[in-house]
Amino acid sequence: MVTRHLVKDFMRHDILVTAHPKTSINEAARKMAQFNVGSIVIVDENNKILGIFTERDLVKAVANSINLNTELEKVMTKNPVRISYDEYIEKALLVMRENNVRHLPVVNKEDKFVGMISLRDLTKLISVEDFE
Repeated sequence: MVTRHLVKDFMRHDILVTAHPKTSINEAARKMAQFNVGSIVIVDENNKILGIFTERDLVKAVANSINLNTELEKVMTKNPVRISYDEYIEKALLVMRENNVRHLPVVNKEDKFVGMISLRDLTKLISVEDFE
């Protein structure tokens, strides 16, 4: 069973990959590759989350022959689910499962983007003994 850890203890905050809504799909994909991340968060000038662009969104764009110069605001997932940095990990897992997402933006008390938590990050909580 997962212990009572907080999101802020497991979120990534060292590399926050963000983009402007007018950024092209192509440029976003380059940034994702450069930083080896599976998603990029679209923020406004106050670091408030407007959307998220994920590997799944990229695959859909390519599959639908969308021009890679198209702006993210036209293909991003708008107002994505997010979680507060002071919530418990169990809630993050529940939100991910209920919304079928692998990347969850983390916000502070002012609702500003401060980190990212992924399903991969949460697997660090699971030890080999849990499967024995």
